[in-house]
Amino acid sequence: QDCYEEAMCYYAYFRSWRASLTFLDHQTIKLGRSILSKIDGEDDTASTACIRMLQILASALVETKETRDNTDTVSAAMRFFICHETYLVSDICVELASIIDQVTMANQGKRMREMQMSNYHQKVISVHIQLLTNLSYRCKDIQDLLRQVMVGPERTGLHIIMSCTSVSHACFGLREWAVVAMRNLLEDNFENQQLLEMLAPQEAINSDALASLGFGIDLDSRGHVQVV
Repeated sequence: QDCYEEAMCYYAYFRSWRASLTFLDHQTIKLGRSILSKIDGEDDTASTACIRMLQILASALVETKETRDNTDTVSAAMRFFICHETYLVSDICVELASIIDQVTMANQGKRMREMQMSNYHQKVISVHIQLLTNLSYRCKDIQDLLRQVMVGPERTGLHIIMSCTSVSHACFGLREWAVVAMRNLLEDNFENQQLLEMLAPQEAINSDALASLGFGIDLDSRGHVQVV
């Protein structure tokens, strides 16, 4: 009887999340479309509510010591549903790419530590990267989906998450979340590891302009660029 009651509680809990996720699946599209026209400090009620719901969802997916090795949990069911029944992951990747591109363009010519991002964009990019981090924890379906989702002709979800580090100086904590996200995406996933290896520098190509100045570049044993 106790097991039956527990199962019913889990089912009711999951059904409530399913209803929320269906709402989020539609609202994230509206949120993404509104980002371009947002002015810092003018968050509307719908966008604020959507961000808050995504924060709750990200927090609900955090695994404890008791659940991290158990695949038969509510959080595991939520990951499966999000991956196979919604467009939430792909929509988030599109939104992240949009923010990263905007911030990069707005900060052209600035040093990394001088980069700036609006408070609104900081909220959106932070909750999205946190959600993707927790979704991909030991979930191969989400790991694979983020490799397969295409944002434009050349970028995948993996590219987008790695790109977050390029604007991390403008958003406190973003770099750390992006690093954890990549750790989760690469864990026990050979295909993702292969893709990341393909993105690593293979060789240094010197130009005539550098040579005329008496400089050259090379890669050290760790793949880092160095001036020679």
